[in-house]
Amino acid sequence: MTVATQPKTQPEAIQEPIPQLECLERLIGTWEISGETLSGYVSYEWMAGGYFLIQHMELFTESQSLAGVSYIGSDPETGELHSTFFGLNESPLECEWEIYGDVLALGSDCSAVFSPGGDVADVTWLRYGEVHEARAERVR
Repeated sequence: MTVATQPKTQPEAIQEPIPQLECLERLIGTWEISGETLSGYVSYEWMAGGYFLIQHMELFTESQSLAGVSYIGSDPETGELHSTFFGLNESPLECEWEIYGDVLALGSDCSAVFSPGGDVADVTWLRYGEVHEARAERVR
């Protein structure tokens, strides 16, 4: 007995990456964070299709550590950048991202000012009432 098969249909065309996320391309790679009270690593990679940027982090302060992953995307209605962070010790955290030239602002708690070459950034982070300043250098 011969079974007739339907030809496989082609998947729908993949949507183009989100243009609002293009400004985050400078983050791709692994960054070493070093300062008096803040150290660790943060890495960024594109999710397949370019719809989200994925951030993996492992940071340490004198009194705490923070490890987890963020998914950074764009609100389809407003075009604003935002992320959701999933960590080991907390509920998911939402954050708005804004870029002004060489300055990246993450909500009101974190900012990074990039060097002209883009491989170094000075970071200021407010966490549970403690201010941490560090340098981020791209290592990969």
